[in-house]
This record gives sequence, structure tokens and C-alpha cells, in this order.
Amino acid sequence: MEHWILKRTTFSVTDFMSWMRAGELTLSPSFQRRPVWKPKAKAFFLDTIIRGLPVPIIFVREKTDVDNLKTVREIVDGQQRLRTIFSFVEPKLLKDFKKNRDPFELLKTYTPEFAGVSFNELPKEVREQILGYEFSVDVLPRNADDADVLAIFKRLNATGVRLNAQELRNAEYFGEFSASVDKLALRNLGRWRRWGLFSEDAIARMEETEFVSELYILLLAGIFGRTKRTIDGFYEEYDEAFPDRAQCEKRVALLLDLIDEEYGDELKESIFQRRPLFFVLFAALYERLYGLGSALDASKHRPISKRAWAGVRGANRDFKRGKVSEEVQEAAARRTTHKSSRQILVNFIVERL
Repeated sequence: MEHWILKRTTFSVTDFMSWMRAGELTLSPSFQRRPVWKPKAKAFFLDTIIRGLPVPIIFVREKTDVDNLKTVREIVDGQQRLRTIFSFVEPKLLKDFKKNRDPFELLKTYTPEFAGVSFNELPKEVREQILGYEFSVDVLPRNADDADVLAIFKRLNATGVRLNAQELRNAEYFGEFSASVDKLALRNLGRWRRWGLFSEDAIARMEETEFVSELYILLLAGIFGRTKRTIDGFYEEYDEAFPDRAQCEKRVALLLDLIDEEYGDELKESIFQRRPLFFVLFAALYERLYGLGSALDASKHRPISKRAWAGVRGANRDFKRGKVSEEVQEAAARRTTHKSSRQILVNFIVERL
């Protein structure tokens, strides 16, 4: 059995740029994918570099050019990351640079202080951060051929878990809607855990992020049937611009705060610890606060009285004791993501408030 030793090291952005200038770096060997990142994905990646956050490992294969007496490095995995940096910092490094494909700008969504600013216009310390950023790099043995490389990546992906719907969305959309949902989901991480709404595995698979997107859709469209197509549609519609972002963030945050203050300590032991029923509780309370389908303006919300919270507790008791109608029981037990079931359950809670 052949045993390979990969060399783990780090190289800075300036290292890769120097090799590119010297003709000692190949970004697109025959087995590499073509550049496909969209401008928003590039802006998101560069913001990651500016903030000094970690990114995936780059895989490099070194080859000896005996005619020119130098080492040539091929990017086995990491082409799009390096292309993104080169196209922003020094586009002329890319011989196949295309004006309709490679340029992009920093976005207000992720880097508001530098939105639309070119590399040369950035403050000196930010330019130094970009140029000095170090990638973790695995260097493959010099004797690794293309078949070996493909075999390595087959092994890397063999034990992977297929991406779920939300993970695919976060790989596709980098605009206003996605950024806002991510922000609110992370801000409430402690609550998701304390309330027992999401397991650690569920959080790792971004299920809490998808749930926050459902809360946003509730505000934007009212009661809806939960389907992948529906959620995808809102990510796409509000990717370029999300006019109601501030109000959605404000209203969802406010209602989560109210639930935590008045019912947070009881939630984990209640029926509303089930995600579909928490959605229903949120919808019913939102109806009391603002009214489902109301305009997302700066109007003040109505208060939720102590009597209304007593109604929430009463609904929980009746559910546990089986003292609810057959229609409500069935809606809570089956097809909880269907619009009709959600509406039945919301009506049931609203009547108690």
C-alpha cells in the first residue's frame, strides 16, 4: 500500500502573487473546475479575508520545471479563492481576465465601510491585511499525477454528508436577505440552545437559519406552506435588495425578546418546544402585536397583556391534556408545514390570547 506524506504549511497572498508574476503558479490545471463564483460570493470571501477569518485549506501540487530550473506550483483546490483576490488586488495577473466575469466590488451588506472602494483606495492597514493574509496549504508530493489527485479528492468527499436545502442556499445567495437571516440566527444562538428548539447537530446543519428565514417570510407574506421552493423564492427575490430588512430584523428580534422574557423559562417543557408549534406561537403573537399581513413600516406595536400570556399557558395545558378539538389535534400531529394546518393552529392560539 502506497503511503503519502502531505506537507502542511502556510503561504501568504503575496507569496501566491509573486509566484503568479514569475510564471511559477498555475491556477487552472486540466482537472480544475472553471471560475464560477458570482460577484456577491467574491465580495463575501474578500470580507472574510479582511476580517482575518479562516477559510478552507488550499491544495497545491509542486512540479519541477527542469528546462527553466524552477518549481511550478499547480492549484489543485483553491483556484476561485485566489482568482478572487487577484482580480481585486491586481487584475493583470490573470491572463484570462474578463471584464464581464471577474471584476466585483465590496458590498455594503458585508463591508459597509468600504463598499465600492477599490483595493488602492483602501486604508493602508486593510491593504496590508489582505496581502499578508496566510492560507493553510497542503502540498501534494511531487510524484502525484492527475489520477492520484482525483483519487485524493474522491476520498475527501467520500465521507461527506450531502448538503441540505439551507446549506445549498447559503452557498448560492450572499445578498441582503441571506445576510440578515444569518445575522439574526447567530444572534439568538444561546436561545435556540436554551429553549431546546435545535440540537447541536441541527445548528451545525443550519436548521436554525432556515427557521429564521421562515419567520421573515411570515412577516412578508403571512401564513404560508413551508416548501423548499417557497423559501428559495424569497432568497432569490430579495438577494439584490431587501427594502424591509430593518423592519424584519427589528420585529423578529422584538418578538423573540418578548417570548424569552415572558415564557422563556417554560418553553423547553411546553408543546411550543416543537419547532412547528413554536412557529405557530410566534405567528399568533405577531398577529396580536402587529397583525399578520400588516405593512412593514415603523408603526408602534400593540402590547401583549398578562392575560394573553396566560392564554398561551392555557393552550399548552389543554394540548397536553388532550382538551383540544380533533381538528386542532390533527393539525398539530400531521402536515404541520401545510398552510391550512398552520392556519388552524394559529387561529386556536389567537383565540386564547
